[in-house]
Amino acid sequence: MPSWEKSPEGLAMARAVLYPKPKLIEITGTSTRNKGAELMLAAIGARLRERHPEAELAVDFSFGAYRCRARHGLLLKAEIARPGRSRLALGLMPRSFRAALGMVRDDEVDAVLDASGYAFGDPHPLARSQAFARQAEAWAVRGRPVILLPQALGPFEQAGHRAAFRRISEAARVVFARDAESFAHAKGAAGPAADIRLAPDFTNLLEPPKSTEASAPKRVCIVPNQRMLDHAEDERAARQYVGWLQHAVRASAQAGLEPTLLPHGEDDEGLIRALQAALDPPLPVMRIDDPMEIKRFIGASGLLIGSRYHALVSALSQGVPAIATSWAHKYEALFDDYAMRQFLLPVSAGPEALAGCVARVTGDGRAEVARRVREQGAAL
Repeated sequence: MPSWEKSPEGLAMARAVLYPKPKLIEITGTSTRNKGAELMLAAIGARLRERHPEAELAVDFSFGAYRCRARHGLLLKAEIARPGRSRLALGLMPRSFRAALGMVRDDEVDAVLDASGYAFGDPHPLARSQAFARQAEAWAVRGRPVILLPQALGPFEQAGHRAAFRRISEAARVVFARDAESFAHAKGAAGPAADIRLAPDFTNLLEPPKSTEASAPKRVCIVPNQRMLDHAEDERAARQYVGWLQHAVRASAQAGLEPTLLPHGEDDEGLIRALQAALDPPLPVMRIDDPMEIKRFIGASGLLIGSRYHALVSALSQGVPAIATSWAHKYEALFDDYAMRQFLLPVSAGPEALAGCVARVTGDGRAEVARRVREQGAAL
């Protein structure tokens, strides 16, 4: 028996040599355009800095502006794959100079974590999955571990999407599906050697900073989602969504509550304008840039109604009841996780259905609903 195997310390030293801790980890699939995606980045950063304080985190230009990267303490990864003056400049730039600018090169990354949320499957552009498959294969060839963090996946009925995901699953070290349906889709499309596992969303780990602001139990956060229009079954369903939001606002107001629009993504601004034009009077709008402050605002509210996945997680994980309608299977899974499926309504639901749900989470039954949500949240 080798001497290093005779003690835990020796075994740990050997593992450190064979499997060195990554010093530079790239996070892909997140951006500041979507506050849920930025919230995932914040959760990843918090956990990695807790467990691997020596590691540095990097994102590419698509993440957002410098001030946003600075808020999360992120380095900027610059691409050197494409030939041209940029590649030449990066190649000639001394590492110490790049370090002073907070810039790293692609060939310096040790590991990759993808936190796309929901980007692989038939509802999404095939070109994006194919591009990620090529990149994942290139990373794997260089010995760089690639991990897909918990996310919604599939379906993969279309041959192109199925083939692309198979390549991704074979190149990745491990793929985490966020719910049972995503897990089934992924297992069905993945290669035989792929490691597919089940794990829930992880933004519930983030606790927003304490606030001196008093809670607002009468406040209802209305959180629209443009994807409800982009991915609607047909034009009729798309038109119904603005009506669904109107019913939610009116049901809240009639119950003596105070509905407030809470944007959760840049893509939703057009939808917000359309909703405001349909309301008389229009709602107050709370615009918050920091996703942790958004989560704190939600946690101090009495109810959330909407369709942004991570806004719903921010509510439910803090014991705040939520009512939603959906465009993808990830919502059904989320409301099942929190034992709230009866509050997930079809987009065709009329004013009576919305009013009934609002009554159940604000009337005598509120305490029981909130208790169930807290219990499920603690287990998750």
